[in-house]
Amino acid sequence: MKYHFVLAICLSLFLPLSGAQADEITDNLKDAIAAYDEGEIQETVEILDYVQTLLSQKRSGTLEEVLPDALAGWTREEGGDADNAAAMTMMGGGTLVQAVYRSDSGEKLTLQIMADSPMIAMMAAQLGNAAIMAQMGTVKRIKRQKVLLNKDGGLQSMIDNRFFVQMEGSASHDDMVLYFEALDIKAMKSF
Repeated sequence: MKYHFVLAICLSLFLPLSGAQADEITDNLKDAIAAYDEGEIQETVEILDYVQTLLSQKRSGTLEEVLPDALAGWTREEGGDADNAAAMTMMGGGTLVQAVYRSDSGEKLTLQIMADSPMIAMMAAQLGNAAIMAQMGTVKRIKRQKVLLNKDGGLQSMIDNRFFVQMEGSASHDDMVLYFEALDIKAMKSF
């Protein structure tokens, strides 16, 4: 009965948004309720896992909006939202968005933002420890955020203990800092 109530709440939240037209999420929520009513608990769980993946994909599009446009002399390639949603589902949930930036002179920078994942708690312990961070590289404050410039050339930052920002690639730390400065932190925090 507890699951039926939760499913009914979830379904009621989506029906006003969908109006007369059903979408894949509401259809699957209805299927989950039907499977539950028929006593098919495992099928209900599988359907709800699929709905969680769909919701992650939908939510990824919103978080992707905080990724900066390519800076002058750079181009931007989108990341794989479906692949990111599937990866996050395997890691316990959350959202992952990414973009790859390439400079006219050949440097590459991959920018990833992970949100609301159980993995963030482990990373927060590492990035919250000044002694560990000092061993890993140089710590700076950029846009009122603590940022680690790794010895291996990457950049990492934890924002509001909900978002893990990571940059890797052949781009310089200076370029990574410019991209970090271009992030829409305010929009990220409202995600």
